[in-house]
Amino acid sequence: MDKVAFTPSLCQGEDAPFAGDIVYTAPTIDEYFEYLEDLKDVLQFDADGTVKNEGDVMGNIGTIRRVLKYAQGHYDKIKIKKADGTEYKSYDQLSRDRDAYPILIEAGMQIVFGQQPEKN
Repeated sequence: MDKVAFTPSLCQGEDAPFAGDIVYTAPTIDEYFEYLEDLKDVLQFDADGTVKNEGDVMGNIGTIRRVLKYAQGHYDKIKIKKADGTEYKSYDQLSRDRDAYPILIEAGMQIVFGQQPEKN
């Protein structure tokens, strides 16, 4: 399986409120198109089938919830540490801290719409 290492925006920079990264398994082609098909009511596509408004979908709470559910099964390793010393090693732990919600939303978007795994 192809893995992707991802450093959320809230974990970047000297004064970041969090540190660490997330490793996830990239969706298969079938999963990817299943997600897109399920989100077709809120997505717009270019002529070549590329999603052109993925950033806009985050204005809808229902869509955020759908993206988070799709992403849940893809997390392999979560290693995030909050500036106050709190450590998070699972989706469940992150999902119970409102300060970490932006991390999960960004990671969900990355998993559902995101980057290709690097080849070794």
